[in-house]
Amino acid sequence: MLLNTDLSTDGIPGMFKDTIMRPLLGCLALLAISLAVGCETSQPQRVIGSEWRPVLLGDQAVAADTQAFVGFRGDGSLVGNGGCNAFHSIYGEADGTLEIGVIAATRMMCPDPAMETERALLAALENAAIAEREGTRLTLRDADGTELGRFVQTDWD
Repeated sequence: MLLNTDLSTDGIPGMFKDTIMRPLLGCLALLAISLAVGCETSQPQRVIGSEWRPVLLGDQAVAADTQAFVGFRGDGSLVGNGGCNAFHSIYGEADGTLEIGVIAATRMMCPDPAMETERALLAALENAAIAEREGTRLTLRDADGTELGRFVQTDWD
């Protein structure tokens, strides 16, 4: 049996370096590049074309049977119901930021907790600046990063 005793200047036997180290280093380099590219291209999930039910507004849980919802339509319109009144507006989103225009709503009075939910929902929407979507979960935050509300997706398309 012949052993390759040819040592390169870095002290690694030539055969080991050529047959194992170079391919291994090449694979590691490709892995590092693919991970870096994957990190650079990951985009925040968007809310366009989706509908959401609030589950938490501020620090208050929202009843599971609430009629409140908010829909982000594909045409840039925002529609919804606060639990008592219908509302609409316009919105825009880019890179995880969210901008909602002035919200117009009908003006009926309803008993609590519907009115409390509605006031909290409209306040959350009016102050929202960041939308963090993770699958069927959405968190709205103000410009300082304070959590305003959590939502679950109600449409599945």
